[in-house]
Amino acid sequence: MRRPRSLLLHLVGAVWYRRTSLASTEHARAEAEDKERQRWARELAGLLVEAKLPYARASQGKADEDLRCCRGLRAGTLEQRISCWRPFRRWLVTQGFGPWPRSTQDVLDYLAVRRAEGAPRTAYASLVGALRFLEEAGEVAPADRLHAAPAVANAVREHALTTAEAVSKGLLSTPAKR
Repeated sequence: MRRPRSLLLHLVGAVWYRRTSLASTEHARAEAEDKERQRWARELAGLLVEAKLPYARASQGKADEDLRCCRGLRAGTLEQRISCWRPFRRWLVTQGFGPWPRSTQDVLDYLAVRRAEGAPRTAYASLVGALRFLEEAGEVAPADRLHAAPAVANAVREHALTTAEAVSKGLLSTPAKR
């Protein structure tokens, strides 16, 4: 009998194997990766343009052609960062703040909402990682980057700790136990 972790690794491997097996040659696999990267690059550029970040102003409508925002990352990494960003963006828009956080307080408020929802311990670091990636890809000046704010770093550490303690005390279940 397989353990849950090994089963997950087996399934993830099966997905990767299926994707790569569809492309019969190395050239076809490279083309498939490039096509997937282009897809995520367009979505990333769209997010940066929507947020009116410096990258969007510098590319002046050529965001689809200018892929420097991808920072040399592979399609899977772009997908992961964008997927972690989407719920935060959706929350910002529904709160009437627009597609980009106005201040550190918006990030802190969202982290508190995620904590109240019982988000897993890693959700906080994933959000801040996505925010960091989008700020760097969007060419936000280092002094204006929200992910580097001490309040955000402290909140992430605190929420992760309290979530881990709640799980260990049985007050909160882990995703595997839900």
